[in-house]
Amino acid sequence: MAVDFGDQASGFRHNEVIRFINNEVLMNGGGPDFYVAFRSKPWSEVEDRLRVIVADPQVPHSIKRACAWSALALSVRLGARQREQQVSQIRRLQEQLEEREVASWALASELQRLRDEREEVVTQLRFTQAALQQALNEYDVLRGQLLQSAWPLRVEALTQDKVTNFRKVSKNWKYSEEKPMSSYPSLDQKVTYSFHRKFETKIMI
Repeated sequence: MAVDFGDQASGFRHNEVIRFINNEVLMNGGGPDFYVAFRSKPWSEVEDRLRVIVADPQVPHSIKRACAWSALALSVRLGARQREQQVSQIRRLQEQLEEREVASWALASELQRLRDEREEVVTQLRFTQAALQQALNEYDVLRGQLLQSAWPLRVEALTQDKVTNFRKVSKNWKYSEEKPMSSYPSLDQKVTYSFHRKFETKIMI
C-alpha cells in the first residue's frame, strides 16, 4: 500500500481514488518504499529519482509503472502541501495587512487629533492677536486723550516758570539800581587791598 487512508496530508479526498492507486502499485509489484522515501522531499528530487528508474533498462516495466503511480500520489501530496503553505502564507499576509490597517487607522486618528489641536492653537493665536491689536488701539486712543488733557497743564506750568524767573530777574535789576555807589569799593580801596595782598604773599614766601 502506497497511500495511507488516514493520511490527511496525502491530498486525496476520496478513498476510492486512494484504493485504486494502491491496487495499481501492488499489482505492478511495487510497495510503499518509494512513496515513504520521498513523501517529504521536493518534487525535483521525486522526478529525478523516477527518471533514473524509468531510464534504467534493467528495471522491469511493472516496477516502473508502480513507481510512476507512487510518483503520481506524491505529486498530489506535494500539491496539497503547497496549498497549505500558500494558505498559511495568505493567512499570515492577511494578519499583517490587518495589523498594518490597525496601525494606519491609529496613525490617521493621531494625525487628525494633531490637526485639530493645530487648528485650535491657530484659532487661539488669532484671538490673541486680535485682542492685542485692540489693546494697542485702545492704548493709542487713551495716550492721545492723555496728551490732549495734559497739554494745557504743561503750558500753564511753563508759563508760571517763565513768570517766576522774570520776577526774579526784575527784582535783581531793581536791587542793583537801588544800591548806593558807596557800597562799591573805591579806587583807593582797591589799590590798598591789592598792596596788602602782595605784601602778605611776600611775607609768606
